[in-house]
Amino acid sequence: MSRHAPGLTAALAVCFLTLCTAACPLPIAHTEALSAPVVGVLRRSDSTRISGARVAVSTDDHDSVCAHATLETTTDATGTFRLPGTEKRYRVMWVVPNLDRVAPGYRLCVSNDEGVKTAYFGRGSLRAPAPADSLTCLEWAWNGRTRVTCSAFARAEQTLASGGSWTDGETTGWYQLILTEAPTLVPGHPLPVHRPRAYVQWVERGSTDPRATVTTMVELPVDPKVTGLWEIELLTRYGKWYASLRGWKHKFMSVFASTQLAFELGAPGRIRSVEPW
Repeated sequence: MSRHAPGLTAALAVCFLTLCTAACPLPIAHTEALSAPVVGVLRRSDSTRISGARVAVSTDDHDSVCAHATLETTTDATGTFRLPGTEKRYRVMWVVPNLDRVAPGYRLCVSNDEGVKTAYFGRGSLRAPAPADSLTCLEWAWNGRTRVTCSAFARAEQTLASGGSWTDGETTGWYQLILTEAPTLVPGHPLPVHRPRAYVQWVERGSTDPRATVTTMVELPVDPKVTGLWEIELLTRYGKWYASLRGWKHKFMSVFASTQLAFELGAPGRIRSVEPW
């Protein structure tokens, strides 16, 4: 029969005797991964790689520009960057009644001509080491502002998608989908709140220039009641291409329900909202 250490047994007894109405510290030493190892590639919308860009990781939830970065590096000549994970050793484990423990979160920031800003939210692990995050990062521009969005290959949440095909006369190309967030004026809120934004780029590859060209870019119409989107993907059906988005939508009071948006994609600048399937 296994036996607990005296200190652990006493701590467990205190938790149960108090009916676990508050957080209980248990003398269980453990190591958490505050951030995962990261490897990624940074490129522009024209498919060229970006070298010399600063990439940083911050484990501070409110550090949107990674001013207090725990790790940083720069992209090499191929636009590639690598950062190790970070870990922290704890002597005590806190147990909160009716609350599942969540792995620590971290931000990955990337520099561009407008400064350094968050491009990706990731998670470490309650047990070190954390699985590595493999990222593809895209620098893109909208309304005269340059931004960077990163997406992980192995995660269910996808913020970038590329592929498909379009034709406009003798010109052909493919689609680039981007999912991000931005402050948005929403009825009932005195100040802007973060809401999802989604964009489509129509990309054309030149016949003589190896670089691609973004011929058109359009913002997809997303209902302000949609509070979060975690996946954007390209789908084909009956010879046509569609952008599909999944997330959450506010219904009533504090009730939320899953939602799906779908848009038919055509020649440059042409989109049509359709019923998801």
